[in-house]
Amino acid sequence: MQFSSNLSIQDIVSFGLKHEKARVEAASYNMAIANVALPNKNANSVLHVKTNLSFLNDIQNSIHIESIPNVNNKSVYEPGHPLADKMGMVFYPEVNTATEMATLVSASRAYDANIRIFNTIKDMTTKAYEIGK
Repeated sequence: MQFSSNLSIQDIVSFGLKHEKARVEAASYNMAIANVALPNKNANSVLHVKTNLSFLNDIQNSIHIESIPNVNNKSVYEPGHPLADKMGMVFYPEVNTATEMATLVSASRAYDANIRIFNTIKDMTTKAYEIGK
């Protein structure tokens, strides 16, 4: 795999920021829908972040948030629910809230680390310009 040679550290940090932001958005969404009934048992509702393997060649279009196909949905017997099927079963997304919380924490910490890297680069560049005066 060959990468573009004109990438700067700012490009890589920018990719990191976008990736971690997408992870936070997907995990937040998954937690928000954890107890929301699905319209049918085959509905895909849980999200995850997908990154193309050649992300350094196309940073802008390499991160996608998409539904996880064929997720096992949990079924609960609730015959009075408006979304219940003929058997009285209502389907909910299988979301592990502990895993999603861990994803939120790790993604927000990684996002903060990327911000610190970006600020350090900015400070170093400013100091270099001052030295050159």
